[in-house]
Amino acid sequence: MSDILGTPPDTHCWDDDSGKDCWSYSPRLVEKLLAAERNEIARLRGLLERAAVDLVRADNERAQIVAAERERWNKSLRLAGWFYELPSAMSYRLWEQGHEDEPDMVALYERA
Repeated sequence: MSDILGTPPDTHCWDDDSGKDCWSYSPRLVEKLLAAERNEIARLRGLLERAAVDLVRADNERAQIVAAERERWNKSLRLAGWFYELPSAMSYRLWEQGHEDEPDMVALYERA
């Protein structure tokens, strides 16, 4: 505990088992150190909670920006039609127009 907290033991005693002088922590000092640790934990928990709130707020702001940009982008598009992709060995995609109710159809849009 003294290594972690930097507080030296405060009680001198004699160890009958080893026959040596030793130092230990008094109950009063242990309670004082525990109270300090509890206060530090509470302070860090408060910081963590504030950081979590800030993170959620930033995520919400980003989501609002993305939604606004997506809506602006969607207003500049118009439906070009329903298409499906043709199998091709080319490095580009081939599309053929179809109808909305056909399987594997994709709605393609073009700038208005």
